Amino acid sequence: MTLEQATLRAQAAAAAGDMEALGEALKARAAAIREVRYQPLSEAKAARFKAAFEAGESIARDLRLFKMKLSIDTHRLKQIQSALLAGLGAEPRSRLDFQG
Repeated sequence: MTLEQATLRAQAAAAAGDMEALGEALKARAAAIREVRYQPLSEAKAARFKAAFEAGESIARDLRLFKMKLSIDTHRLKQIQSALLAGLGAEPRSRLDFQG
């Protein structure tokens, strides 16, 4: 897989919040970077690394947004859980008359 292909896969996975696919794409991206690193120095190589670096920054931004969304969702779930538990603590009112 080329550096560009691996980077596109990583960007798509990060944007989708697919951590498993992101992990695989980042491994492929690291392997591609190792391959490119040993190629002779040229303007094309510099341009590829610059594009890869910029894409890496984009991936990092997507991950920060995902982390923030996950934190907000976790907080909301805790609020819902607290409300449910508070509701369970109240004595239920019986609507049945057991006196004969």
